[in-house]
Amino acid sequence: MLLALGLAATGCATPQKPIDLVWPLAPAEPRIRYVDSISSPEDMGVSGWSRMKQVMFGPEPIKALVKPYGVAVDSSGRLYVSDTAVRLVFVFDFDAPQNKERVAFVGMKKPGRLGRPIGLALDASDNLYVSDATGKKIVVYGPDHEFAAAIGELGKLERPAGIAIDNERDRLYVVDVAAHNVKVYSLGGEFLFEFGKRGAGDGDLNYPTNIALDGQEMCSSSTA
Repeated sequence: MLLALGLAATGCATPQKPIDLVWPLAPAEPRIRYVDSISSPEDMGVSGWSRMKQVMFGPEPIKALVKPYGVAVDSSGRLYVSDTAVRLVFVFDFDAPQNKERVAFVGMKKPGRLGRPIGLALDASDNLYVSDATGKKIVVYGPDHEFAAAIGELGKLERPAGIAIDNERDRLYVVDVAAHNVKVYSLGGEFLFEFGKRGAGDGDLNYPTNIALDGQEMCSSSTA
């Protein structure tokens, strides 16, 4: 603080270095480092093809993140972000060449149109699983982002939220907020079992929202 004030008082035009944001702070060894932030396709740059389409067909509305929730990354490094307000999944491709689209959207058209996408998960084949709280189902898209399947028997899921995939056991874990439990399906869509109930005892869940698996494929669910 004193050093910064001293420089300002002398009037020296010292170039400012970018702030290096890390956690934890020194003297501890940094484990997390801030890199960048993304809020819209503009942050990724507009590709030549996008410019050509604007010239040929008129300007297209650029959708920006409004209420992002779930995030996931596939084997190619593409970043998936669900947005509950825009009702789409944004796909940011950082390695796409300049002549290719660097931002795509999943969930725009039937039968895979999304109502309120929340949780995201990717399996070993880069199939994308999206929990749709409004549709009360899990919507599955292939690596090409085309609709592949829907998981969740009608009336079985009340308000799906966080999801996680156990590739070793071929299982999909779905947090059901309204039912206060976690439902488990095969990746093919077969219902296997469920666990958890509302209460104050060990293992009880009250409005669970998100879920994660550790290295032993044990699950942990957060509650509101």
